[in-house]
Amino acid sequence: MALSNWAHLAFGPKGEENDGTIPFKYGTVELYKNWLHIHSEKLWEKESRYQRNIIGEIHNSFLILFDCDIYAIRGRQSSIFYLIINEKAECYCGIGCYGFMDYLTYIEKNHPSVFASIPQQIKNDKEIIEGNSNGKITFWTSEMQEYHTEVKCPSLKKIWIGIEPETWQEFLKWISELRKEEDIDESYIDLIAKAVPRFFNPGDVFFGVDSKTEVGQKGEAPILFSKLI
Repeated sequence: MALSNWAHLAFGPKGEENDGTIPFKYGTVELYKNWLHIHSEKLWEKESRYQRNIIGEIHNSFLILFDCDIYAIRGRQSSIFYLIINEKAECYCGIGCYGFMDYLTYIEKNHPSVFASIPQQIKNDKEIIEGNSNGKITFWTSEMQEYHTEVKCPSLKKIWIGIEPETWQEFLKWISELRKEEDIDESYIDLIAKAVPRFFNPGDVFFGVDSKTEVGQKGEAPILFSKLI
């Protein structure tokens, strides 16, 4: 069920659509929810905290993994932006984000008086964490327990938005700036900038449903939620 909350968009070395899997010398890097998993059957140990041959995860970092360069930052919609260059000099990039409208935005649009009561520190945080229990919404800043607030809201709805155009533009700006700082093939960045971006829901992929939708289009809610929203 958890996979159905997310929207993914990924490109391979030729600018083709990709499922978010990137090969490297000893395994693969996989886009999972809004972070990256590193998989390696050869390097995984049975006593590890991870299962399924996972040996690590990346949320926000620059990492050299053997001869593989991994760039990742946090972005809009509680997202991860990544660009990876493997040992074959093949480039991969993409976005993994929360695919539903966040509660803070929903409250701002539908319940302005409740929104006005939420502290500015919460509103300013780029990646707040949200919890919903019995009609009470708790917002934490990215420091979690360091600062949080709780509000009551008359009604809440889960609204599927996929990847928003603003998130796509923020991603393009990031990889363009990255090109200026790092040794990254300019033609690849240009290829991505000219692509027609389509996102998909990994939960739908699990159920064998093709849910690819162009950025800027709402698309259908994930099949798991379609009868609930």
